[in-house]
Amino acid sequence: MRKRVARSRSRAVAAAALVVAACGGRTELDDFVTGPPDAANVLEASADATLGTDAPYASADAATAEADATDHAVSDGGPVPRPDGQVVEAGPPCTADGGCYVVPPDWTLVAFAPNQSSPCPPGFSAAPPTDLTATVDTSRACACSAPCTVLQPPTCDAQGEALQEWYDDPDAGSNACTTMYQDVLIPTPGACWLGFGPAYWALDVMFQAPTVYGTCAGADGVQVGPAVLGGPARACVPDSPEAAGCVGDRCTLALPAPYRVCIDSSPAFHLCPAGSVFTQPHDLETGFSLGCGPCNCDVTATCPGTLALFSDTQCMNDEIDIAADSTCRPPVSGLSQASSFEYVRDGGPADVTCTQGFSAGGGAGINPQTVCCMP
Repeated sequence: MRKRVARSRSRAVAAAALVVAACGGRTELDDFVTGPPDAANVLEASADATLGTDAPYASADAATAEADATDHAVSDGGPVPRPDGQVVEAGPPCTADGGCYVVPPDWTLVAFAPNQSSPCPPGFSAAPPTDLTATVDTSRACACSAPCTVLQPPTCDAQGEALQEWYDDPDAGSNACTTMYQDVLIPTPGACWLGFGPAYWALDVMFQAPTVYGTCAGADGVQVGPAVLGGPARACVPDSPEAAGCVGDRCTLALPAPYRVCIDSSPAFHLCPAGSVFTQPHDLETGFSLGCGPCNCDVTATCPGTLALFSDTQCMNDEIDIAADSTCRPPVSGLSQASSFEYVRDGGPADVTCTQGFSAGGGAGINPQTVCCMP
């Protein structure tokens, strides 16, 4: 451009000289116009010396060419924006079939194996591996430190207790009353109630006294064993982006078995990133912090009594008494079908028992994370 300016100026000077000559005058410029053939070059050289050269423009063109080359070098198939805002298309597309993987934001490329015995593959061995686990079993980790404590003992004063009736066919030879016939609700002990049971003259029969409940406090749970971890796995991180063939968020690599190319998120996302080829999630932890909860418990007792069966509906005729003592008795003679009954308690409660349950193992996983792999 500077040369064009210099030439323009020289042409302007020559034109001015011609105008003056045409008018018959002479100026100091006549010496440059009519001088030696290279006089114009002298003027042009003077202008170049004053305005400089084209070197900065040549440098800018070279920098642009270098940026274009760099854009093509780092691109792996998608459009690459340049600092000047232009978009450059370059290279083949990044696909898993071609061994190229796009790592989503907030995720880390890892080599992942379904065991904890395989050493990390080359390019992933500088840092120690992360051993992971998928499951935890605490069923044998906790026990109860002491018997439970009865807070409120059962009583036989409550209404709505249930009497159980069992029977069997004596001709079958079992005589064990193993078939449950019914739960008989006793709304008000001592009152006459309609209905009852099977043909007592033909069946073995047994009555179980109502069971009543109290409240209790379980003992503290104590640890007696470890939490059993299952589903072992191992994750290895790249030694460097170059070691994993990564340029930006795109990595081109192949791993030896049993390792697979996967991505890792910590803390756990539980879901794989949308739009990624890594769609198979694995929720994993590096360990488990065990805690043993309080033990559960039950307090029970029975309300023993006698069941009085009657042939009429008013609890008046053909009374037959059968103790509710969980004893299987042979067929009752003298009563074909009971139409009403009474239940008379014989004291109680009896057989108060506080039964210790178990301590549930609880806790939390250590360093929970989600590893997503291709299916």
